[in-house]
Amino acid sequence: MTPNSRDRKLLRFDRQSFIIFSIVFAIEVIIAIFVRDRWIRPLLGDLLVVIAIAYSIHAFFAIQMTKIAIGTLIFAYSIELLQLARQTGIPTLYRSKVSVG
Repeated sequence: MTPNSRDRKLLRFDRQSFIIFSIVFAIEVIIAIFVRDRWIRPLLGDLLVVIAIAYSIHAFFAIQMTKIAIGTLIFAYSIELLQLARQTGIPTLYRSKVSVG
């Protein structure tokens, strides 16, 4: 078989992306354990989580980083919108009797 775009494997291991993920994750753990403030933990922590998610996906899947970045950005915006809805009192599944948990 000749390798072409259809024959590429989706799963793979990218060492550089995994190293970047590991470093960012270690920084996240340090922030979670030792930092209790109103700027670094909520803002920088959120930014680092988005970077960690993108690099963890890129470390194990053969997907272009641009596509991963767009998907991760949409995911992060969705989480932020849900948090905003919870703070403003917009009815969500948080208070629903149907939701589990």
